[in-house]
Amino acid sequence: MKADVKFLISAAAAVAMTATGCSVSDIAGLPPDTDIDGVYSAECSITAELDSLDDTADSESCVFTGVLRRLGGGFWEMDITSPETIAGLHVSADDTSITSSLGDLSFDNGLSDIPEKSPLKCVFASLDSAAASSEELQRCDEGWSMSGTAGNSDYTVIFGEDGVPLSLSCDTYGVRVDFISFTISG
Repeated sequence: MKADVKFLISAAAAVAMTATGCSVSDIAGLPPDTDIDGVYSAECSITAELDSLDDTADSESCVFTGVLRRLGGGFWEMDITSPETIAGLHVSADDTSITSSLGDLSFDNGLSDIPEKSPLKCVFASLDSAAASSEELQRCDEGWSMSGTAGNSDYTVIFGEDGVPLSLSCDTYGVRVDFISFTISG
C-alpha cells in the first residue's frame, strides 16, 4: 500500500509540474542550473571605479555598455556600444592576451601586462572562475548568489530564480556588471 501512495504523490507532482511549467528545482526550492560554464552572449552595463591620473583627485565612476560573449573557458569578446567616445571598440581575450581594436587600429597586450583591476580583465576572470566553481548557490533576496575569488578580487554573481545571471560585482576593484539580456549559444 505504501508503494501505491508514493506513486500517486509522485504522479501528482509530475502532473502539477508539467501543467504549471515548473521544474523540480522550482518546486523543491533547489538552486537552478546557471549555464554560465558554456558559450553565451549577454548585453550588459559595466560600472567601474577608475583611479584618476593624478594623485589629487578621487576615483571616477565609468559606465559602459555592450555585448559580452563567452566563447569558452578563458575566451571572451566584448563589443562596446556606449558611451559614444568608445562605441565600436572590440575587445577579445584568451588565456594569454587581450586585443583591443577600433576600426583599423588594433592593440595587443599580454594578459599579464594588463592590471588586475582592469574592468574587463576582472569581469572575464570572475565569470570564468564562477563557471569552474563547485560552490553551491546560496539563497538571497534577488534569487541565488555565488561568491568566490578570481586573481586578487572577491566577486559575487547574483542569479534570478531561472538561473540567469542578473549581476556580478568584483568587490575589490569596484566593478559591477548588470546583465540586461542573456542568451545561451548552441
